[in-house]
Amino acid sequence: MTAPYEIVILDVGGTNLVVPFRRAGQSEPEQLGAVGRAYAGNQYSSVFAEYMVVPLTSAPISAATYAQIKALFALGAQVDCQGGAAGNVFEGYPGIVKCSAKITGEMQTAGNRWVINITLTEVGVAFSGVALSTLFLLTSVDSPDSSDPSVRLSTPDGFYPGDASSGIDLLSGVTVPTGGSVAPTTPEISWLSVPLNAAVASGVPYVRLEAAMTGVYSGTTVWAIMDVMAKIYQMRGASVIAGPFSTNYGGVGLGGSVIVLSASSAVVLSLQTGDQFLVELYPRLALQPGQSDNSQRQSIAFGTIPGPRPMPILGIGGIITSV
Repeated sequence: MTAPYEIVILDVGGTNLVVPFRRAGQSEPEQLGAVGRAYAGNQYSSVFAEYMVVPLTSAPISAATYAQIKALFALGAQVDCQGGAAGNVFEGYPGIVKCSAKITGEMQTAGNRWVINITLTEVGVAFSGVALSTLFLLTSVDSPDSSDPSVRLSTPDGFYPGDASSGIDLLSGVTVPTGGSVAPTTPEISWLSVPLNAAVASGVPYVRLEAAMTGVYSGTTVWAIMDVMAKIYQMRGASVIAGPFSTNYGGVGLGGSVIVLSASSAVVLSLQTGDQFLVELYPRLALQPGQSDNSQRQSIAFGTIPGPRPMPILGIGGIITSV
């Protein structure tokens, strides 16, 4: 670029500060995630987002303008920059590009002018304060986004019209052969969230449920295994964007207990507007050798359960809201 040239407008909708620069470009983008190699040598990528990094060198500007630019970005502030205009360093990115900045300056000996160096970094969705967790209530309401009657709705809003206390006896329609086991590969029950606003979800996702055993305990049990695990997905329409994130198995106590099904590792998920979370439950049963099915089953509760019992939830880090 030749100097002077108006390349960037800072604080769009505020001061609308037009700053001329004589050199500008785009450096290697900042990536979230990494590219690595597996033991066999093949390359794999866990990169899920890229943000522009834009170094700029200004034409000579006044000391007052330099101070104004520093004040805009002070204390890590994130500033709206104009994109889209011809000759603008953000040309090709219509609308507003929110950026943070690192700024240094060099004073010119003539005319009390400054040449400044700014590195603008696109921040994407701006966050401030402490990251929180969002709890999705696993309701009893059929999902309006699925024709499958086994798919119910979850919501981060804490309540959904028509929700009520409910439950299910897992694998109640299955007879386990003597001494045998069953572990279906299709989910028994699922929850699809309402469409969500753009956000970043992070941390270890988990499902919390209240579980109990049906029937009357006789002092012994015929069961070697009676438990359930969850798979958690990020969905965009009918497409899986991330997952499944599989959890541990949670067992059952006769009088009832709370089970927490946690994914095996932390995640960082970039949500677009309209994305949804899907939770699937996969129960399993196994009889002791030579024992017959006595019809006892693991029962789970969901929907708005009366207190002080714990609500059934999907939990994940981040501030996530419904559309």
